Amino acid sequence: MLVDYWLAGHLGREWLQLRKGTRQERGDLPELCTSVARGAISPARTLWRVRDFAVMIWLRVSVTPMVFLLIGVVAMKVLSGGAIPFAIALGSASPLLFLFGIAAAQIATAQYRGKHVRLYLNRAGRSAGALPLPPGSPGLPRRSDFWIALALAVIVVAVLLVSGLRAAPT
Repeated sequence: MLVDYWLAGHLGREWLQLRKGTRQERGDLPELCTSVARGAISPARTLWRVRDFAVMIWLRVSVTPMVFLLIGVVAMKVLSGGAIPFAIALGSASPLLFLFGIAAAQIATAQYRGKHVRLYLNRAGRSAGALPLPPGSPGLPRRSDFWIALALAVIVVAVLLVSGLRAAPT
């Protein structure tokens, strides 16, 4: 099971429920994401569309926490009379930053795989869009993509948070 495409399929289904206007043009993509996640062999052009949809969903997942973080910081600033207690700021911002980092890493991974799908489509011509990618192609999503991106995102965000804590005034 490819966790990144499985999550993109489920989150995409929810997103399309909220955005009824985009359901006409992208209504089949959540199911295609789920089928790619289960290992179904898809034509290269379909895999390109699914990857593009997954990137769009992960982008929305990465932007949403930042909006909530901004609203939360402004609300705490207004309600506290200008001073935000450091523990409250860190406690509310840390999970959102982790979610942002994870989503950004998933976008980078999907973009990397998508670049190879696009190269395959450009090299092989229009007729290749109906054929699946050859086995072992770098454009095929891998089960380890999600976990490697997750580990890198957690490490980078943790290092940034720890360095920010050390630099914080006491």
